[in-house]
Amino acid sequence: MKKLKVVHIDKSFKIKSPDSKKKKQTYAVFVIDFFNIIDLGDFGLDRPDLIYEAISKNIRNSSQDISDEIVERFSIVSYFLYRSKPSGLWLNISDGFDKKEILKFTI
Repeated sequence: MKKLKVVHIDKSFKIKSPDSKKKKQTYAVFVIDFFNIIDLGDFGLDRPDLIYEAISKNIRNSSQDISDEIVERFSIVSYFLYRSKPSGLWLNISDGFDKKEILKFTI
């Protein structure tokens, strides 16, 4: 479980930019990393470097001991997050990731 690192990207709000009349789709980015679920905020897919940078800054390594209670709680929260937002892109980044994976996201 210590190696668990997951990124979840899914549609969020559409926002109107000042220089355009059209609304632009934003995407919510979550990092699930060693029993933390971190909401990184909303991003546009036109700037994958910003998404990659935010994810990279929020990946942590920890040597903390894990109790069975924490494992159970994390499992329940992870399951709820997946069940409440099953769509989108789910990436296992335990062994690293490439920002090209973010560009594969199209829904």
